[in-house]
Amino acid sequence: MDELFFWNKVLNLLENKRGKEVTKFLFSNSKFLKLDDEQLIVKVDILTLPVISSKNSEIYIDIKTIVDDILQKDMNLLFVIDEKNIDLNYAKEIPKVLVEEIKWDYEKTNLNMSYTFENYFYSYENRNIIEAAKQIINEIEKNTKEPNFNPFFLYGASGIGKTHFVNALGNELFKKNVNKKILYKNATEFFNEYTSLFKGSLNNKNLEEFKNLYFNLDVFIIDDIQMLATKEGSLNEFFSVFEHMRVNNKYVIITSDVRPNILKFEDRLLTRFLSGLVVEFNFPDSDTKTQIFKYHANKIDLKIDEQAIQVFINYSKNARELLGYINSIKVDLITNDIDDFEYKEDDAINIVSKTTGLFKNITKKEILNIICKYYSISENELKEKNRNQKLVKARNIAVYFLKNKLNLTFKEISLLLGMKDHTNAVKIIKNFNEFKEKNKEDYKSISQKINNKK
Repeated sequence: MDELFFWNKVLNLLENKRGKEVTKFLFSNSKFLKLDDEQLIVKVDILTLPVISSKNSEIYIDIKTIVDDILQKDMNLLFVIDEKNIDLNYAKEIPKVLVEEIKWDYEKTNLNMSYTFENYFYSYENRNIIEAAKQIINEIEKNTKEPNFNPFFLYGASGIGKTHFVNALGNELFKKNVNKKILYKNATEFFNEYTSLFKGSLNNKNLEEFKNLYFNLDVFIIDDIQMLATKEGSLNEFFSVFEHMRVNNKYVIITSDVRPNILKFEDRLLTRFLSGLVVEFNFPDSDTKTQIFKYHANKIDLKIDEQAIQVFINYSKNARELLGYINSIKVDLITNDIDDFEYKEDDAINIVSKTTGLFKNITKKEILNIICKYYSISENELKEKNRNQKLVKARNIAVYFLKNKLNLTFKEISLLLGMKDHTNAVKIIKNFNEFKEKNKEDYKSISQKINNKK
């Protein structure tokens, strides 16, 4: 059998088992060197070697099975990166080699500059994570040869601040070590970047650029790694990057929604995750959520009382939900063109209700019935063009609750209440804070009846 043909046949059979993309990625730069009665020797690149550097690795076992089946004998496989030295025993240590140096700047980090430790609030239960971050920053500054917390694996539920934290850590590292090559990637981004190599015609130049990028890193931050659980090709490539960085004492920082042993990864990855520092990210406590909310409220000059803030705190599990409430308020202020409005407890309840559905929905008819009953008027009287003080009060309150409880448009409100056009409804909302101060008892009583409607 022609020796070169033999290796091509091995790769074709490996494609059938592992897929064309994985095989191409790992062995695009491979080179057949030697085949004799006992041993097959193949040259591979430096990033492929970690994936097959153990006789227990799945790729190694697959290739050996294919080779043994073709030749009908028990063969020894030797993978090397230097074809000038092919008489080495099976390489158990991953060689350290020089790669082409690439220039780095902040733009290449892919970090979110708005995520910093200055605007990161953590609870007492997460203080150990902060201490670990300080240790990592210190070790990288000192170029520690044997880092203690590598890899640094953070896990916890979605939306509790992991992404903010690792971006803040990356920003702090870059600020203190501008010459360090730091890269943040969401696992989905990493997967998309990997798979894009195989769209259309794949060339070795693209592969080399991709590999050289990751081979140059000093710190690799990968977020939401659980997204790679079913992505075998990109998971293999992540493993090769991970192994290179680990043996060269470069930092790998990982986040996940679940603890490592729940991830459906191979043991080779799980054992390496566990060899570093694994820390659970806990939900923020009430004080921390209050700090987060007030920080973002101040950024938009939001006027809001403590009772309203407490509603948002009570009905949020994490920072992401709090920011969702802030965004709802932003839209509310912009839509209604309100410059000077203070959010009270019932306003907060309305936003939570519209966002989560936790409070019972109420109909237009029920709102109008409550208001008419309170003022002892009929619905027809409410819609009359009458400047009677009682009717004016009733219409003002009706506009407010139809807008804030049901989120009706101004046009819908004006049609429902028989107004000439929607401008009157807009004016009522703009001036409602002043109206409410003058009619506290009416507003409070009607608000309680509407919010407590069974």
